[in-house]
Amino acid sequence: MNHTEKAPAKINLYLNVTARRADGFHNIETVMQTIDLYDTLHFSLFPAEQTEITLRFSKACDLPTDDRNLIVRAAKAFLSAAKKCAQVKILLEKKIPMAAGLAGGSADAAATLRALDSMLPGILTREQLFEIAASLGSDIPFCLLGGRALCYGRGEILEPISARDEGFFGVLANTDEVSSTPKAYGDLDRRYHNFDGSVALPADLLGRDALGAVREGVTPPFYNIFEEAVLPLCPRATEAKALLSSMGAEAVMMSGSGPSVFALTKNEALAEKMQSALAERGYDARRFSF
Repeated sequence: MNHTEKAPAKINLYLNVTARRADGFHNIETVMQTIDLYDTLHFSLFPAEQTEITLRFSKACDLPTDDRNLIVRAAKAFLSAAKKCAQVKILLEKKIPMAAGLAGGSADAAATLRALDSMLPGILTREQLFEIAASLGSDIPFCLLGGRALCYGRGEILEPISARDEGFFGVLANTDEVSSTPKAYGDLDRRYHNFDGSVALPADLLGRDALGAVREGVTPPFYNIFEEAVLPLCPRATEAKALLSSMGAEAVMMSGSGPSVFALTKNEALAEKMQSALAERGYDARRFSF
């Protein structure tokens, strides 16, 4: 049995950290949006007495192929919950930049859950799929859902949104800089969190009135609290943000914990110019839309 599944990347239109939790995680408020930049996964499934997951890549890729990879873990978790044994062969065509704040690994894991659910339909409920997704990673439930959503808790509590503002053209500037998510959270803890667990965060832009507007499909306020922790350590990403801001985009911000930076505009010609300007300066510049 064969199946092909796309794994769209996500960007954060709004991202704020609201509390440090007793379990070591952090509570966040974020508006996530899938975009038309995606990996493609090809699956072959065969009956077997023991589960075996084989992962390979369409081109050289600096990713593990064992249980360290979310794709493999998602496949095993699905089959375990379904009480099924199978041989699953997976070919990954990687297009989403890695470690860029775009949830590429999470998107691949979510695509794996969707694919197996299509090949073995009706065995797991929607609730079980989302429970598996949440157990694997904070962004995976949203990647399983797709579209646009308000996300809370670690990011696994979802409130889908029917956006009225689709039609954005985006440009993504990816650099070879590295951003550590744990380090970024640690920096925010030092800036805003007291040792007793209480918080002193910046003003919350996504207040009650804004939340109501976002739920009705209005564009959220563009904000990412991680920029203040990450961009000072990533001069190329900072330079890209300044360049895109100077060209008149409607929004320019970092996605997730970075370091990729994106710009949004309703003007497709401007998006083309921004991509060209980034490419001329040596950036991995990619177009997307939603």
